[in-house]
Amino acid sequence: VTPDAKPVLLVLADYADVEWSCFASPAWISRKTGQGERTVRRLLEALETSGAVRRDRTSDRVILGEGVSR
Repeated sequence: VTPDAKPVLLVLADYADVEWSCFASPAWISRKTGQGERTVRRLLEALETSGAVRRDRTSDRVILGEGVSR
């Protein structure tokens, strides 16, 4: 995970439920992290590729994966 992805992961973890998932659109994450929405989309793609998160794009649900220390 790259250093610029850490704020995204922290926001997702802060808002995650007991199943380590939350509903977070790129626009919402962008507002919470102060990063551009395009940057957040790129970071989410990279996090998904690395296995750190799984996403359901139809509902904006993001699930923190096994690659993330809990």
